[in-house]
Amino acid sequence: MIESESTKPTKAGREWFSDPARVSALCRAASAWIGTPWAANSAVAGPDGGVSCHHLPRALLIEVGALPSTFPAPRSDPNATRHGHESVIEGWLDRCVEFNPIPIPAEIPTANSTNHRSHFLPGDLLGLRIYRCVDHLGIVLRPPLFLHVLQHQRTTVNPLTDPTWSRRLLRCWRLDRAEES
Repeated sequence: MIESESTKPTKAGREWFSDPARVSALCRAASAWIGTPWAANSAVAGPDGGVSCHHLPRALLIEVGALPSTFPAPRSDPNATRHGHESVIEGWLDRCVEFNPIPIPAEIPTANSTNHRSHFLPGDLLGLRIYRCVDHLGIVLRPPLFLHVLQHQRTTVNPLTDPTWSRRLLRCWRLDRAEES
């Protein structure tokens, strides 16, 4: 189960990653995580490190300044949803005032689509179903690409236009963070 106490509410503001420099910083920081092996409830980048899917977005968002270092780290049993029907990731993110749920479009463009405009923005968190419910988390870099790590694999970037991922997408959350003054 993911355990977390949410931090204080932030003021509503424009999307944190509406600044192209912040998107570039997100992508640069993400590159350091590519190839990092999966490890339960961890967040250490690099080939000798380890990271879980729900710690990866948190670590990345803290690294680029989109979340404070005090943002609570989730804890979960990586096998909790293999037999259960309740998502611990959904409950945790729905309680975090820093993120707002956004609707999933009825149709996500595929790699063969002529319209590649994305509903998703850099920094959006993607809730994906691997077993029975939302039990996997990824973060959008430059749509349609997202960064994630699967259990017993390494951190990688995949396109959300790939049906392997688009058909598993169940939820999405967007960072709601005001500009620092």
